[in-house]
Amino acid sequence: MEARARSRNGASLPKLNGLPIDSLRLTASRDGKVAVIPFQIDERDAKGQLILTPPNGKTPIDVDGGKLDKNDELVFQAADAGDRYKIDSQGAYQEIELKNPNDGSLAYVYLAEFKTGAPPLSTADYVVYRKAGDREEIVTNAYTQGFFKAHVFMDDLSIATAVGGSGKNLLDKLKMRTELHAVGQSIKIARCEDDFRSVVTGSRTVRSG
Repeated sequence: MEARARSRNGASLPKLNGLPIDSLRLTASRDGKVAVIPFQIDERDAKGQLILTPPNGKTPIDVDGGKLDKNDELVFQAADAGDRYKIDSQGAYQEIELKNPNDGSLAYVYLAEFKTGAPPLSTADYVVYRKAGDREEIVTNAYTQGFFKAHVFMDDLSIATAVGGSGKNLLDKLKMRTELHAVGQSIKIARCEDDFRSVVTGSRTVRSG
């Protein structure tokens, strides 16, 4: 399967709606071995907005009490899917079928409820957010994006050598130019990228991988 993210919203997982997200695990089988794979469930409020943790660290208000509902979204890597198998679950579960558009092959993952004794979450990280001083980074196994607090755009982008890149920064500077004219062109307001700042309004803490 393609090594990119796949998603399903809660409406497509009716058997699991209303269950605590902490009781759910996403599993796949390969060579007869079943394992928990990395996944995340992004919760949304009644307006469809992501529920984020603000910079002050306060716990966000979760209107559904941490339960899966129709507008939440399950996200995972298609490459982690495996063989179809008969799942032995103590609770509800949902089989998710993926089809490779290139050759028509099928792969499967299973989102299952564990009422007690849920297996540990995966320790794999596909995307890592790092912050040190005024610099922030988003790091994956394929690329790294860097940001400075004083700038509105990302400041660097490097492609990892593992996927054919050089590992070196590809960007010099991203520019923005905007002008506003008023009162018959007699008043001109010009702004560039140095006149704006980026602000982190919230973040997502992923339960696994």
